[in-house]
Amino acid sequence: MDSGIPQPPSPGGSTKIIKRYANRKLYDTGESRYVTLEGIAEMVKRGIEVRIVDNRSKGDLTSATLAQIILEEEKKRGRMPLEVLRDIIRNGGESIGGFIRREVQPRMISLREEAEAGFEMLRRDVPVDKPRELLGALQAMLQE
Repeated sequence: MDSGIPQPPSPGGSTKIIKRYANRKLYDTGESRYVTLEGIAEMVKRGIEVRIVDNRSKGDLTSATLAQIILEEEKKRGRMPLEVLRDIIRNGGESIGGFIRREVQPRMISLREEAEAGFEMLRRDVPVDKPRELLGALQAMLQE
């Protein structure tokens, strides 16, 4: 089914097109059904590439919709430190993407590198013939 909207290339599969109508309803063109913000969040969590477009103008609303999903999840959980939210507002001239690249991404890279180093250490130091011990050692490392 051709949606008439050019799709950017997506690694490992096609991009799911979600149309946003003037009444704010979201329509999954591939599944031919309406979806919620929570449904889109689940798609993203499962690794599905989504692109949200305005039905009338064909403008790309993906960033704004994903930001809205983050905001809705933040309302439910309240996990984001207030100082981070204040910094985002204070740096209004800077895009949130720039803020994330500058502040969040380096920390995520560091965490990933530490986890990879820990897994490498486990692979070297813990005998593979003892899977329960390996699992216990991994759990202990992650809890530290």
